Amino acid sequence: MHATLGNFGTLRPQEFDVVVNEILYNITFRGEGTKLIPIDLKQGENKARIAGTDHEARIFKTSPGEFEWVE
Repeated sequence: MHATLGNFGTLRPQEFDVVVNEILYNITFRGEGTKLIPIDLKQGENKARIAGTDHEARIFKTSPGEFEWVE
């Protein structure tokens, strides 16, 4: 997962809590840039959300070999 924060003026440290499959990850920005946070996705549906907001996403992971040939 990656998160990016832009700077439009003076930047104070910003802290975010991100929940992925009910596991809490804390992200702290001390300046403009991108943070990379390693996470493990499970097979099937994965839910991610920014704690305290309405922002959420669903990520679907399939096993290698689970594909259909289309011509």
